[in-house]
Amino acid sequence: MKISMHLVLLMAGVLFIVGLALGTPPLNLPVRATGLANADDRTQIAHGHRLHVQYCASCHGARLQGQFGWRVRAADGRMKAPPHDASGHMHEHSDAELLATIQNGAGVGIDMPRYAGVLSDRDAMAIIAYIKSTWPLAVRIAQAAANPDRAGMPKAVLTPELAVAQLCLASQKRPNTAPKLPPTDDSVGKSQP
Repeated sequence: MKISMHLVLLMAGVLFIVGLALGTPPLNLPVRATGLANADDRTQIAHGHRLHVQYCASCHGARLQGQFGWRVRAADGRMKAPPHDASGHMHEHSDAELLATIQNGAGVGIDMPRYAGVLSDRDAMAIIAYIKSTWPLAVRIAQAAANPDRAGMPKAVLTPELAVAQLCLASQKRPNTAPKLPPTDDSVGKSQP
């Protein structure tokens, strides 16, 4: 038991030094900045869910699943709506980037409309909070790492184990979210050398 505790303390110390070298705070527990999407605020989440149903679900899906084939550009150059669940790319962007996409539209080749003048920034942040509240904790930690001072860190990041995970994720620019692929048919049943 003592060896594993020493190992954990050594790893935490190394991560502390890596965090300092990267210019990130070594242990930044939850930050509750105003104006950011707070996926721990039940009122904001409920408001965001209502707005998501009204403005977003027709393209991004009632279950946040997006449109089939969203990663492939169609023959006309258009892209389909990506999922808002953890299988999409939304968690790779800061709250400010997500707000800008909602308010200004997504750009050339994507049918995401502008919602400036339709939704207030507060409403858009509520939608983002709702979406973030559906993600697994590790994805929420990784997304919060994209925010200034890692604002929006989940409340659950209060245990030392999760704080270490936060440091590991924050030291990476983008976490690897690629799904694990099953073995190919010709590799099934064959022994590995």
